[in-house]
Amino acid sequence: MCRLNAPLALNVNFEDLISFEHSILQALSVPIVYDSDPWCILEFKVTLIPVIGLIALS
Repeated sequence: MCRLNAPLALNVNFEDLISFEHSILQALSVPIVYDSDPWCILEFKVTLIPVIGLIALS
């Protein structure tokens, strides 16, 4: 469905998942914007974030 013809989203929510890509120990952020009624993902993106803690020291 084209976004120009899509209905207006009324229950927009934002979630942010922080995880690690274990083969290179790189921290990842996955922000997700979704409409909860009906449940559908409106947008998401995977981004790299700077490492923190003991991993940054190595």
